[in-house]
Amino acid sequence: MIGVRKLTVFAKKPLAPRSSDRAPPPGKRAGTKTFALTDLPHDVLRVVAAHVRGLLDCCDYDCCHRVDDDDGGDVELPYLPVYSVAARSLAALRRTCSAWFQVVNEMLQCHVQLALKTEVAKINGVRSLRVSLAPLRDDMVWAPAGLAVMEPRPAASSATSGSKTGSAPPPTPSRRRTTTPRKPVPGAADPNAAAASTNVRVVDKLKATGAAVLLVPDFGKRGERGRRIPIPTKLVTSVSLIEPESAYILQNGRAVGDDLPADNAAFAALLDRIFKRFPRLAKLSFGKVMVPAPTLDRPLLAVRNTLTSIRFTALIPWPVTTPPLTLPHLRDMTLLFLEQRDPCDKDGLKTLPIRAPNLQLLYLGAIKIHAQFFRDYLGNHRATLKSLTIEGNVEPTAKDMACIAAGAPTEWSELDDLDVPLTALFLMVAGKQHNAMPELDQLTLRPCRFRGTVTAVALPAFPKLRYLCLFAFLQLQPTLLRDFAAAATHLKVLKLTKCKLALTKSPITVAFSDLNTLVLDRTVLHKSLPATIQVPNVNMLQIDAEDPVDVRDYPLPSTLRDLILSHSASHDSVHLRASALDALPHLSTVQLFTHVAWVGGTTPVLPHVTRFVAVVDTVNELAQCKQSLPKLTDLEVARACESCADALRFLPNRPLERLEAHVLHPVVFAQIMTMESLKTLSTTTVRLAKADNGVPLDRLELVYDQRRMPWVVLPQVVPHDALLAKKFVLKVVHAPDVVTAMEDIDEVIHALVVGPMQARPGRMRSAVPVEVVVGKQVPKGAAGAFALVMRPFDLGGFVRGGVFVEL
Repeated sequence: MIGVRKLTVFAKKPLAPRSSDRAPPPGKRAGTKTFALTDLPHDVLRVVAAHVRGLLDCCDYDCCHRVDDDDGGDVELPYLPVYSVAARSLAALRRTCSAWFQVVNEMLQCHVQLALKTEVAKINGVRSLRVSLAPLRDDMVWAPAGLAVMEPRPAASSATSGSKTGSAPPPTPSRRRTTTPRKPVPGAADPNAAAASTNVRVVDKLKATGAAVLLVPDFGKRGERGRRIPIPTKLVTSVSLIEPESAYILQNGRAVGDDLPADNAAFAALLDRIFKRFPRLAKLSFGKVMVPAPTLDRPLLAVRNTLTSIRFTALIPWPVTTPPLTLPHLRDMTLLFLEQRDPCDKDGLKTLPIRAPNLQLLYLGAIKIHAQFFRDYLGNHRATLKSLTIEGNVEPTAKDMACIAAGAPTEWSELDDLDVPLTALFLMVAGKQHNAMPELDQLTLRPCRFRGTVTAVALPAFPKLRYLCLFAFLQLQPTLLRDFAAAATHLKVLKLTKCKLALTKSPITVAFSDLNTLVLDRTVLHKSLPATIQVPNVNMLQIDAEDPVDVRDYPLPSTLRDLILSHSASHDSVHLRASALDALPHLSTVQLFTHVAWVGGTTPVLPHVTRFVAVVDTVNELAQCKQSLPKLTDLEVARACESCADALRFLPNRPLERLEAHVLHPVVFAQIMTMESLKTLSTTTVRLAKADNGVPLDRLELVYDQRRMPWVVLPQVVPHDALLAKKFVLKVVHAPDVVTAMEDIDEVIHALVVGPMQARPGRMRSAVPVEVVVGKQVPKGAAGAFALVMRPFDLGGFVRGGVFVEL
């Protein structure tokens, strides 16, 4: 990235106020010799715009990369929230001249959150439901106002009753959308049929050809509040719906917490009007707004040629009689159906009305999924599908398996990530050729959830499978492991989550010769497990113990390089044998994310470990043993719960290069300042330990050396409301830059003494002893400069002491 100290933009002729969204006139520059930024080629301006889009402040970075399932987040580059600094900057540049107008139109892709709100309206004395969609933020508005609102009309009232009872009048003919019948879309549901039966009208105050914009707060100067920057809705390519007041529109036509009717056909019309205002809409997320699936038929028609990603949750799927809807550019689809009510689908979900010839990622959740879904719907996407996740019961019968096995061989040529029940995998590979999934890289399997039995099928070869996860197999058959060991000869990672190995009459040994990582996540550590799974070349073992005592007797492979231990119950201690760890000749990394109880009270030496991660009590314990961790260079204190969190009180006397600890004791921090080998320090707080009971140290000596850790971090981490010590000694051993040393000492005294004393003005306070000791290698005259720094604090009654020079 090129650094720019100052960037001057010479705008072309100022734009006259305009109502439509057309490009500004090119105009002329004032001078012929002045170089304007807009004289650069179009490609160079795109690069500048890309830098503006990428240079986000911390707030923008959080809102662009935070994943928040509750509000339908998942916002990431290149999408920018319309209220972000980057989006508003580009929108402001867009209004300067025609060159920027074109560049920003090509590059800016905004994301907006629309709030679904419901309120009660009274019409003819009848309480009804009013639904509206508006920007979530109060400082953002539509222009024109009232983009789309769904207002109720009682079923018993006439078409004109709304205007007689004081409700919002119907739209005038000049502002209504045209009622000319549109040409039907092949294979799509008739939108007029759904709207004809509704008694709720949709008010749209925009002209049929008008362009909508979003007005966001301008940067402006002080005192210029209320100014806004217009962002055309055609630049909004990502939309998410949220319900700040839990205003769900449920399948039964009722709003949560009320018994008022909500017409689904009118709600579909409301969404249709909204989506038509975003002609480039590519990403659509409903978050936890549970909309009836049939209400999406009409709105999706408006964005069928631009939509690439959709995510929504519904109580029930589409009826089986729903006409198909083709979305030619859809690549990512997430659908979650919470119930199964259609009598025609009592055997499970058989198909979806959405046809996506370029579908690459599919996440589907349903109560029950029929075998026909794999044969018909998924089979049509086998050439493009790259990632597939299915959650739900898949219950194929013997007839289903035979029917699929008798079909033509199918190759899932692009599939590289698969997360499905085991029976679904059988349906996808039954009767297939040797290369059924040639690109499969990650596979996650779950057991069946029904009482019937399914005959296992022969697994094809998985030549590129690297990662295998078996989840919640309470009776994990060794034969299944044996089949995968034969089918995936290049498997690198095996993860068993919440599994229990089934006991067999005769022992079965399964060897994974290329496996280098074994993860046992809350899996029962029975003695049969290491006897069954042979991993001769494993170098990483990760155990999240279900029973903390079982780890004690689990045999550790001699080839281990990395060992990771954790425990779901944070306050229980995992039992470990020190001798078992010390016997591993290649062990270089140990990570203990739980409390440890050493068997027999003997702590390990860990002679070959260079990186050690553990909770604070374990680090403090081993740091007091002089023989422990002789080769340690990287130390990290794992964070624990608030009740267990404490300061790091002891530090191993080793040449550390990296240290990461959330809380440091003042003595440890003083020790760090003398370390010549330390290159990286990560900490947030320096405070007393619980054992100190809030009593400051008698004396704290801090070494100042400009060749080592800078003192600039000290004022940021020390407490501002409590003294760390009763006396401070600041020893300056190397300070060729005396001016910088004076500034650092001044800031440190402010942080260590002045701040804590001013935070408690009601208490009686006395001056704190502070001594500055100047070393022999410090330039002459520095002592006098440091005395000038100390004088204001002495006169203010904060410190007492002086500056001393070593002889």
